[in-house]
Amino acid sequence: MRSTPRTERRRPRRWLGVAAALLLAALFIGWAVAHFPRAPTGPRYVGAGHQTPRPGGTFVFSASSNIHTLDPHFAYDTLSMAACRLLYDGLLDYDYDGNMIPSLAAELPQVSDGGRVFRFTLRNGIKFHNGREITAEDVAWSMHRLLSKRIGSPGYPFFKSIAGAPAYHAGKTDQIKGIVVIDDKTIEFRLDEPDQTFLNAMAMPFAYPLPREHVDKLDQTEGLDAAGRQPMGSGPFLFIHWERGVQVEFARFAAYWAPQARPERMIFLENISGDVASARFRNGDLDVIYQPSKVNRLFFRQSKAWAPYIAELPSASVFALGLNCELPPFDNVHVRRAVAFAIDREKLERFDPGEVIPATQVLPPMLPPYDPELPTRQVFDLGRAKEEMRLAGLPNGLSEPITLWVRGEGEVRVAQLFQQDLKAIGIEMKLKLVSFATYLKETGRPRVAQAAFTG
Repeated sequence: MRSTPRTERRRPRRWLGVAAALLLAALFIGWAVAHFPRAPTGPRYVGAGHQTPRPGGTFVFSASSNIHTLDPHFAYDTLSMAACRLLYDGLLDYDYDGNMIPSLAAELPQVSDGGRVFRFTLRNGIKFHNGREITAEDVAWSMHRLLSKRIGSPGYPFFKSIAGAPAYHAGKTDQIKGIVVIDDKTIEFRLDEPDQTFLNAMAMPFAYPLPREHVDKLDQTEGLDAAGRQPMGSGPFLFIHWERGVQVEFARFAAYWAPQARPERMIFLENISGDVASARFRNGDLDVIYQPSKVNRLFFRQSKAWAPYIAELPSASVFALGLNCELPPFDNVHVRRAVAFAIDREKLERFDPGEVIPATQVLPPMLPPYDPELPTRQVFDLGRAKEEMRLAGLPNGLSEPITLWVRGEGEVRVAQLFQQDLKAIGIEMKLKLVSFATYLKETGRPRVAQAAFTG
């Protein structure tokens, strides 16, 4: 009989305790929000005040995706190439204006026999990271590794003009007759026919030399892909550590042949989204930010505190819609031309203002060979696109959709614009969203992807 009144008397006390606890929690949260550190409105750090560059310190940078490999003979994506350029050097390179310059080579090669023979002389004193001096034999061995079918480098097609390279790649010979070591510092490349792109190929990471003793040891103990995880080259930085998908650490190579002022350490952070990168950059945890999101880009542009530190320049990168000429309907040149004329590149520029420039050709506008009046430049012309479809025998369009491989949400948005453009000439386009690793593997195989974004 007494239990009910007693319970009724206790209930108000219990609810008062709960209310008090909630009030205290709310007060604590309010205090925490009021005192939570705010994002810096300007740079947290400024320069040391030196008039000229000085070595030292740690440079931290990031990317929104991950590095595929640190083996230059396999580096065929932007991030892998960027990392490899810190670790390795080639015979040739480019200056900031796009002019070809010697790197490990003492000078540009001597060219003879009507553009079929290229003789390189190495610099004196250039070394691998293990301290051994580089010789012409190292260059020759590395090129043989690159062109071996057993290795399977995607760079092989760029060097097929070297005499004997196709036979060696097919396993018919043990030596490439077109690669000739003259002496310790001199190597000659002999081509089957003149190739205007050969020197450009020699400036690619595919042609970077590796120390044979290091690669052979890894091959025997850890497998053919080990050189991509434990790299050794002759570049300005040494490899220290790689936590896959997280970060790669580099250290300054003191014996590098070109002793410019460089950081003591470089840290390359992987898989950092644009928003996270912007936040970490504002907090001083990143030293540079590349391609921030539109919102963050607007913040930096409108901030008076950041204004003196902003440098915006168009990069010499070209992004394109790649069409597989081995697969229908793109084995028909008129269909390819129809696609080129149907795409409204200025629509893409309006979609992403200030971020893209319609190139209309293979070279971007910031490289000197660019020709704004190139007769074959690709421009939006719906009438010509429809005429090309008629010439292809497809005046009413394709009976089946084509498939475009895309690698992320950014590409999906662009692809949707292209879908609208191609629909106007009777081409329906389906999107196939894949991971970056799958994209690299599958689009490198023949007759797999009908169309894919490339660059």
